[in-house]
Amino acid sequence: MHFLIVFCVGVAIFASTAVSAETARCPLSGRDDCGNLGSQQLDEELAALLAAPSEWIDRMPAQLRDNARAALKEAQNEWIKFRDAECRRKLTWSYMTAMGERGFLASCAHDMTFHRRNDLLEQYKFRPR
Repeated sequence: MHFLIVFCVGVAIFASTAVSAETARCPLSGRDDCGNLGSQQLDEELAALLAAPSEWIDRMPAQLRDNARAALKEAQNEWIKFRDAECRRKLTWSYMTAMGERGFLASCAHDMTFHRRNDLLEQYKFRPR
């Protein structure tokens, strides 16, 4: 019973993130390739966001700003390692999905990066350049 509840909650969360993510036509032919493209685009968007001005960091005393940027960059690099490992871990539970391994990993990375981007936007108040 506990497994069923966890499974249903997981499906609901996955469905809500899939609906909230922007959908666009993929110019590539394979489903896995399209998943990788979306994940790569979101990674690029997140990298650009982290390079943008941040209201939160900009309000810090000048002597702390460089350290804050360096710490954020280091945390982001570690988060990417965590994301990739977490998606590989989740893949071990995905034997019930119709998605291929590459598609599953791309979808997982996309979902986690989407949430990471939104969290960082809220916390750091990044401004587009």
